[in-house]
Amino acid sequence: MPTRLALKWPGGWGWRSRKKHYTLGYHNTASLGTLAATAALARFTGATAEQTAMALGIAATQASGLRAQFGSAVKPLHAGLAAERAVRATQLALAGFDGKAEGVLEAFLQIGSGSEALPEKLLHAWGQPWRIISPGLEFKPFATCAGTHSAAEACREIRRRWQASGRAAADLLQSIERITVAFPPGGDIAASVRVPKNGIEARFSLEYAIAGMLIYNDLRMADFAEGDVNAEIMSLAEKVVRIPDDSAPSDAINPALRFHEVTLYLSHGETLRQRRTRQQSLATPINVLAKLEAARTPDHASLFAHVARLENEGDLRQLILALNAAL
Repeated sequence: MPTRLALKWPGGWGWRSRKKHYTLGYHNTASLGTLAATAALARFTGATAEQTAMALGIAATQASGLRAQFGSAVKPLHAGLAAERAVRATQLALAGFDGKAEGVLEAFLQIGSGSEALPEKLLHAWGQPWRIISPGLEFKPFATCAGTHSAAEACREIRRRWQASGRAAADLLQSIERITVAFPPGGDIAASVRVPKNGIEARFSLEYAIAGMLIYNDLRMADFAEGDVNAEIMSLAEKVVRIPDDSAPSDAINPALRFHEVTLYLSHGETLRQRRTRQQSLATPINVLAKLEAARTPDHASLFAHVARLENEGDLRQLILALNAAL
């Protein structure tokens, strides 16, 4: 049940706080994640309703995190900060620390989303179903911002069609004069870095992801690691131009309709175009175990084994021991 709560809250609160929360500059993992983790901990510790309300209020007054940190090590740290704040809020509530128990969550929604917030629907359809069941977890196919994925997959399809016609990928790369990428207005709000200075920033660059896929037929983890960017990728990325499609509904209205349409203009006059939607990307199966295997080092064999068989509290304790040993 704590796991279900932790997964339910970010999705449910994301809907109630609306897209406005994100467009205002908040990173939901840090802000909504703090509340989600607190709800899970309250359940896990057996907190009373009054203690839970107090814990959530304490969590809400700490819940924050900015998208301005995207492209830095602080962005993934947001998840840890959310967990830390949740532990602190729960411990304080269980210790009897006094705070406001009413109106705090509503205030959080109002400040974080303004007129678009829906506080009256905080408990609407609670657990019907749990979000871990529907729509379920989303796993990233690449180690980059989700806002780059359908663009990268569109490039993979363009590359596949080119090679299926009997032509070499090297010839395609040499022929590219210009690349455009279209998307709904505001659809690049997360992938906002146009000229990345390092591999971390590159994770949030549409241009870099498009070029990387065209060159290597993959978004290689090494090209998005700490350190310098790949010069070959950057050379091609300079040819990418963003073109918001004003005929499409704004991304803020319905992010589920997000798409990327990549067009390659070649030197001999040929044009290659591919459109890929977010829903198509989500419908593509991902081999999660293969992703873990690719990231594993020989020293982490036992850690991988623990992750693969997480089923109960005893397994979790063994995982914690393995994680401590790996540090």
